Amino acid sequence: MIYFVQGQRSGLIKIGYSTSIKARLRTLRTASPEPLEVLAIVEGTKDDERALHERFRFARSHGEWFHPRRRLLEHVESLVESRPATGAEFAARRRRRRLQEIERTRINTVRAAAEEAGMNVHDFIHSRILAPSDS
Repeated sequence: MIYFVQGQRSGLIKIGYSTSIKARLRTLRTASPEPLEVLAIVEGTKDDERALHERFRFARSHGEWFHPRRRLLEHVESLVESRPATGAEFAARRRRRRLQEIERTRINTVRAAAEEAGMNVHDFIHSRILAPSDS
């Protein structure tokens, strides 16, 4: 089985393979410094896992952990959406989509404000949000 697990603080996504998902998740949760959320579990082989690592190499953080880039998130979402959802899963999907929508709005707002100020996003965030002046 192939699993996709996301760190709740870092947002990093682990793409892994295991023949014993319950035991593997228990180990990951015990070893992780942050809460983990299972995004998807699908049928697959070790070769399928390697192919996914290669496919999403552009987003690799380290080892089997990947930054939550749009293409990776869309892939995971397609896996989840392709099977019927339980009531709890449906609510979680809706909540996750709403949070993604809010995050996109926040990012676009900051980009627009930075552009209006004639600054790049990094400098804008640092000067206006992280280190505001004492005015």
